Amino acid sequence: MSAAGPAAASVRIHPTALIEPGVEIGPGTAVITLQNGIDAHERLIPILGESAVMGGVAQISASITAPGVIQQVGTPQEVYAHPANVFVAGFIGTPSMTFMTGMLTPHGSTLAFDTGTFRVPLPRASAEAAGRYADRAVIAGVRPSAIQVLPSGGADGVKPPETCIVAAKVDVVEPMGDVAYIFADVGGQSFTVRVDPTALPGVGQVVPLCLDGAALHLFDAETQQAIAIPMRQPAATISSP
Repeated sequence: MSAAGPAAASVRIHPTALIEPGVEIGPGTAVITLQNGIDAHERLIPILGESAVMGGVAQISASITAPGVIQQVGTPQEVYAHPANVFVAGFIGTPSMTFMTGMLTPHGSTLAFDTGTFRVPLPRASAEAAGRYADRAVIAGVRPSAIQVLPSGGADGVKPPETCIVAAKVDVVEPMGDVAYIFADVGGQSFTVRVDPTALPGVGQVVPLCLDGAALHLFDAETQQAIAIPMRQPAATISSP
Protein backbone atom coordinates (compact mmCIF):
# COMPACT_ATOMS: atom_id res chain seq x y z
CA MET A 1 0.00 0.00 0.00
CA SER A 2 1.41 3.38 -0.94
CA ALA A 3 2.00 6.05 1.67
CA ALA A 4 -0.81 8.49 2.16
CA GLY A 5 -0.31 11.81 0.44
CA PRO A 6 -1.29 15.27 1.66
CA ALA A 7 -4.85 15.63 2.85
CA ALA A 8 -7.09 17.17 0.20
CA ALA A 9 -9.54 20.01 0.65
CA SER A 10 -12.96 19.56 -0.89
CA VAL A 11 -14.43 22.86 -1.97
CA ARG A 12 -18.13 23.04 -2.75
CA ILE A 13 -19.17 26.16 -4.63
CA HIS A 14 -22.63 27.72 -4.85
CA PRO A 15 -24.03 28.73 -7.33
CA THR A 16 -21.63 30.96 -9.32
CA ALA A 17 -18.12 31.81 -8.15
CA LEU A 18 -14.78 32.79 -9.66
CA ILE A 19 -12.04 30.27 -8.89
CA GLU A 20 -9.34 32.30 -10.59
CA PRO A 21 -9.53 35.24 -13.00
CA GLY A 22 -11.47 34.27 -16.08
CA VAL A 23 -12.55 30.82 -14.83
CA GLU A 24 -16.21 30.77 -13.90
CA ILE A 25 -18.27 27.91 -12.50
CA GLY A 26 -21.79 28.26 -13.81
CA PRO A 27 -25.11 27.55 -12.08
CA GLY A 28 -25.13 24.35 -10.04
CA THR A 29 -22.57 22.89 -7.68
CA ALA A 30 -18.92 22.18 -8.49
CA VAL A 31 -16.54 20.11 -6.40
CA ILE A 32 -12.78 20.56 -6.82
CA THR A 33 -9.83 19.05 -4.95
CA LEU A 34 -6.81 21.02 -3.75
CA GLN A 35 -3.75 19.47 -2.11
CA ASN A 36 -2.95 22.23 0.37
CA GLY A 37 -6.03 22.89 2.42
CA ILE A 38 -4.58 25.76 4.45
CA ASP A 39 -3.30 27.72 1.43
CA ALA A 40 -6.52 26.99 -0.47
CA HIS A 41 -8.59 28.18 2.47
CA GLU A 42 -6.69 31.46 2.66
CA ARG A 43 -6.94 32.04 -1.09
CA LEU A 44 -10.60 31.13 -1.44
CA ILE A 45 -12.02 33.32 1.33
CA PRO A 46 -11.66 36.62 -0.57
CA ILE A 47 -12.93 35.29 -3.91
CA LEU A 48 -15.80 32.95 -3.06
CA GLY A 49 -19.16 34.59 -2.67
CA GLU A 50 -21.80 32.26 -1.22
CA SER A 51 -19.58 29.23 -0.77
CA ALA A 52 -18.37 26.57 1.63
CA VAL A 53 -14.96 25.07 2.29
CA MET A 54 -14.42 21.71 4.01
CA GLY A 55 -11.42 19.50 4.80
CA GLY A 56 -7.71 20.18 4.46
CA VAL A 57 -4.29 19.51 5.95
CA ALA A 58 -5.31 20.94 9.32
CA GLN A 59 -8.78 19.39 9.03
CA ILE A 60 -10.19 22.83 8.29
CA SER A 61 -13.92 22.97 7.76
CA ALA A 62 -15.67 26.26 7.19
CA SER A 63 -18.81 27.67 5.65
CA ILE A 64 -18.91 31.08 4.00
CA THR A 65 -22.13 32.99 3.33
CA ALA A 66 -20.57 36.32 2.35
CA PRO A 67 -17.09 37.19 1.12
CA GLY A 68 -14.67 36.66 3.99
CA VAL A 69 -17.34 35.72 6.58
CA ILE A 70 -16.61 32.26 8.03
CA GLN A 71 -19.55 30.60 9.74
CA GLN A 72 -17.69 27.73 11.40
CA VAL A 73 -14.24 26.12 11.55
CA GLY A 74 -13.57 22.57 12.74
CA THR A 75 -13.15 19.00 11.52
CA PRO A 76 -15.89 17.65 9.25
CA GLN A 77 -17.17 15.45 12.08
CA GLU A 78 -17.27 18.37 14.54
CA VAL A 79 -19.20 20.51 12.07
CA TYR A 80 -21.58 17.62 11.31
CA ALA A 81 -22.26 16.92 14.99
CA HIS A 82 -22.26 20.51 16.25
CA PRO A 83 -23.27 22.90 13.45
CA ALA A 84 -23.10 26.54 14.50
CA ASN A 85 -26.21 27.60 12.61
CA VAL A 86 -28.94 26.52 10.20
CA PHE A 87 -26.83 27.19 7.10
CA VAL A 88 -24.01 24.92 8.27
CA ALA A 89 -26.44 22.25 9.49
CA GLY A 90 -28.21 22.15 6.15
CA PHE A 91 -25.00 22.14 4.12
CA ILE A 92 -23.10 19.22 5.65
CA GLY A 93 -24.70 15.78 5.51
CA THR A 94 -26.42 13.93 2.68
CA PRO A 95 -29.38 13.98 2.47
CA SER A 96 -29.78 17.29 4.23
CA MET A 97 -31.17 17.75 7.69
CA THR A 98 -34.95 18.18 7.99
CA PHE A 99 -35.89 21.56 9.53
CA MET A 100 -39.10 22.33 11.40
CA THR A 101 -40.46 25.49 13.00
CA GLY A 102 -42.34 25.38 16.27
CA MET A 103 -42.52 26.56 19.88
CA LEU A 104 -40.76 25.35 23.00
CA THR A 105 -43.58 24.66 25.43
CA PRO A 106 -43.66 23.33 29.03
CA HIS A 107 -43.77 19.54 29.30
CA GLY A 108 -43.81 18.37 32.90
CA SER A 109 -40.42 19.26 34.39
CA THR A 110 -38.87 19.84 30.96
CA LEU A 111 -39.80 21.34 27.58
CA ALA A 112 -41.19 20.00 24.32
CA PHE A 113 -40.78 21.14 20.73
CA ASP A 114 -44.34 21.78 19.54
CA THR A 115 -45.17 22.27 15.85
CA GLY A 116 -48.91 22.53 16.44
CA THR A 117 -49.29 19.10 14.82
CA PHE A 118 -47.04 17.07 17.11
CA ARG A 119 -44.90 17.58 20.22
CA VAL A 120 -41.44 16.11 20.80
CA PRO A 121 -40.33 16.04 24.47
CA LEU A 122 -36.77 17.23 25.09
CA PRO A 123 -34.27 15.62 27.48
CA ARG A 124 -33.48 17.69 30.55
CA ALA A 125 -30.04 18.78 29.29
CA SER A 126 -31.50 20.14 26.02
CA ALA A 127 -34.32 21.88 27.90
CA GLU A 128 -31.81 23.54 30.23
CA ALA A 129 -29.65 24.73 27.31
CA ALA A 130 -32.72 26.19 25.58
CA GLY A 131 -34.55 27.28 28.73
CA ARG A 132 -34.57 30.98 27.85
CA TYR A 133 -36.54 30.09 24.70
CA ALA A 134 -39.52 28.68 26.61
CA ASP A 135 -42.76 29.83 24.93
CA ARG A 136 -40.77 31.18 22.00
CA ALA A 137 -40.45 30.11 18.37
CA VAL A 138 -37.41 28.02 17.45
CA ILE A 139 -36.15 25.94 14.53
CA ALA A 140 -35.49 22.26 15.11
CA GLY A 141 -33.36 20.09 12.85
CA VAL A 142 -33.10 16.32 12.66
CA ARG A 143 -30.84 14.08 10.58
CA PRO A 144 -32.40 11.40 8.34
CA SER A 145 -30.48 8.77 10.30
CA ALA A 146 -31.96 9.96 13.60
CA ILE A 147 -35.58 9.19 12.65
CA GLN A 148 -36.77 5.64 13.13
CA VAL A 149 -39.50 3.91 11.13
CA LEU A 150 -41.28 1.60 13.55
CA PRO A 151 -42.61 -1.82 12.58
CA SER A 152 -46.26 -2.01 11.58
CA GLY A 153 -48.33 -1.42 14.70
CA GLY A 154 -45.36 0.11 16.51
CA ALA A 155 -47.30 3.27 17.24
CA ASP A 156 -49.57 1.26 19.52
CA GLY A 157 -46.70 -0.08 21.62
CA VAL A 158 -44.88 1.43 24.58
CA LYS A 159 -43.45 4.80 23.63
CA PRO A 160 -39.81 5.34 24.66
CA PRO A 161 -39.14 8.44 26.81
CA GLU A 162 -38.36 11.72 25.05
CA THR A 163 -39.88 10.56 21.79
CA CYS A 164 -42.91 11.37 19.69
CA ILE A 165 -44.52 8.86 17.35
CA VAL A 166 -46.29 10.34 14.34
CA ALA A 167 -48.13 8.85 11.37
CA ALA A 168 -46.37 9.82 8.14
CA LYS A 169 -47.52 9.30 4.55
CA VAL A 170 -44.73 8.12 2.25
CA ASP A 171 -44.41 10.36 -0.81
CA VAL A 172 -41.17 9.07 -2.35
CA VAL A 173 -39.07 5.92 -1.91
CA GLU A 174 -35.44 6.21 -3.01
CA PRO A 175 -33.39 2.96 -2.94
CA MET A 176 -29.64 3.66 -3.09
CA GLY A 177 -28.19 0.16 -2.94
CA ASP A 178 -26.92 -0.49 0.58
CA VAL A 179 -29.15 2.25 1.99
CA ALA A 180 -32.52 3.77 1.13
CA TYR A 181 -34.40 6.95 1.94
CA ILE A 182 -38.05 7.82 2.14
CA PHE A 183 -39.60 11.26 1.91
CA ALA A 184 -42.70 11.37 4.06
CA ASP A 185 -45.31 13.95 5.08
CA VAL A 186 -46.77 14.67 8.51
CA GLY A 187 -49.42 17.36 8.38
CA GLY A 188 -47.57 19.34 5.71
CA GLN A 189 -44.14 18.84 7.30
CA SER A 190 -41.80 16.86 5.06
CA PHE A 191 -39.28 14.40 6.54
CA THR A 192 -36.30 12.65 4.96
CA VAL A 193 -35.67 9.32 6.66
CA ARG A 194 -32.93 6.73 6.21
CA VAL A 195 -34.47 3.25 6.13
CA ASP A 196 -33.57 -0.42 5.72
CA PRO A 197 -33.35 -1.07 1.94
CA THR A 198 -34.60 -4.63 2.47
CA ALA A 199 -37.88 -3.53 4.07
CA LEU A 200 -39.14 -0.57 2.06
CA PRO A 201 -42.63 0.86 2.52
CA GLY A 202 -44.72 1.65 -0.53
CA VAL A 203 -45.56 5.09 -1.86
CA GLY A 204 -48.79 6.22 -0.25
CA GLN A 205 -48.33 3.94 2.74
CA VAL A 206 -48.71 5.46 6.21
CA VAL A 207 -45.85 4.52 8.54
CA PRO A 208 -45.15 5.37 12.20
CA LEU A 209 -42.08 7.58 12.61
CA CYS A 210 -40.34 7.86 15.96
CA LEU A 211 -38.86 11.33 16.54
CA ASP A 212 -36.30 11.41 19.33
CA GLY A 213 -36.07 14.65 21.29
CA ALA A 214 -32.50 13.74 22.26
CA ALA A 215 -31.52 13.87 18.56
CA LEU A 216 -32.91 17.35 17.81
CA HIS A 217 -30.70 20.32 16.96
CA LEU A 218 -32.32 23.57 18.14
CA PHE A 219 -31.73 26.98 16.56
CA ASP A 220 -32.85 30.54 17.29
CA ALA A 221 -35.71 31.31 14.89
CA GLU A 222 -34.44 34.85 14.21
CA THR A 223 -30.64 34.57 14.16
CA GLN A 224 -30.63 30.88 13.10
CA GLN A 225 -27.73 30.29 15.53
CA ALA A 226 -27.54 27.00 17.44
CA ILE A 227 -28.99 27.04 20.96
CA ALA A 228 -28.89 23.33 21.85
CA ILE A 229 -27.10 20.32 20.39
CA PRO A 230 -28.43 16.76 20.38
CA MET A 231 -27.81 14.59 23.42
CA ARG A 232 -27.72 11.57 21.12
CA GLN A 233 -25.90 11.64 17.78
CA PRO A 234 -26.94 9.48 14.80
CA ALA A 235 -24.42 7.79 12.54
CA ALA A 236 -22.72 10.36 10.33
CA THR A 237 -23.57 10.50 6.64
CA ILE A 238 -21.20 13.22 5.51
CA SER A 239 -21.24 14.06 1.83
CA SER A 240 -18.03 13.45 -0.07
CA PRO A 241 -16.83 14.24 -3.58
